[in-house]
Amino acid sequence: MEFQSVDLCLKAMIDGFTASSNLKSVSNYAFSSLYLWNNGDVISAAAEDDVLFVLQRFSGNPAAMLMPIPYGRSDEESRFRAVKTAERWFLEHDIKPAFAALDTESANLFAKRLPEYTLTEDRDNEDYVYDARSLITLSGKKLHAKRNHINKFNSLYESEYVRITPDAVNECLALFDLWQENSAGYDRYGEREALKKAIVNMDALGLVAGGIAVDGKLVALSVGERLTDDTALIHFEKADSSYAGIYSVINQRFAENEFSDVRLINREEDMGIEGLRKSKLSYNPTMLIQKYTAKL
Repeated sequence: MEFQSVDLCLKAMIDGFTASSNLKSVSNYAFSSLYLWNNGDVISAAAEDDVLFVLQRFSGNPAAMLMPIPYGRSDEESRFRAVKTAERWFLEHDIKPAFAALDTESANLFAKRLPEYTLTEDRDNEDYVYDARSLITLSGKKLHAKRNHINKFNSLYESEYVRITPDAVNECLALFDLWQENSAGYDRYGEREALKKAIVNMDALGLVAGGIAVDGKLVALSVGERLTDDTALIHFEKADSSYAGIYSVINQRFAENEFSDVRLINREEDMGIEGLRKSKLSYNPTMLIQKYTAKL
């Protein structure tokens, strides 16, 4: 099989495979996720015998494939044969077979049909999925603190929700740089470049972006997309934390303005970052999409 670096030219092909797949609600399989995080040609894709194969070669990690996706087929036998094809590719290239971001159904296939593989739950990369109405209304005792954060922000600042367009890319990157400086971290995941790609190519990717402006200055942003008919996916959320309550505000207003008609909102994983995990759990997720790795 011939792998190509994931670029915009592969969008139609990849979308065609994932559209009817049971994996379409898992963030890793969205074309935008593959494209945005393909910094340095670390994510590539190939289609052979009506099966999509996605290969990841992230720095510091061994090569791994996502679960292969047969076109229009989700039966066990088709998925099993697809995995065996991927396994042969690994062995032919002297690479130890490994698969990442497997959902529960895929992990069950490995356990049943491929017991020689070692399955490991990947908690750091599980998707947090929320009830959209809950994120918008913030009703109930569990989200009382979020409502207080928003009320405090509204009492301190005059703000407006703004739709972000590609010509605001420099303003978005300036906010990212400020966020990074305030978080005393470094861009270990290439997130700045991914955000830039998202803003510049938002129309081609089907993304929407919104922000909070105070006195005409962008102080928070969020970028997302409609993943399925009833699920939205949030890719980025950044803010100037010097504005009290700003994260609660951008979370609520982005959902309200852009995704009020969906049932669920997938806010992706926490990557094992303690503060991010605490924050995502505090919004009372409806479920976490479990993910597994499988290694031979």
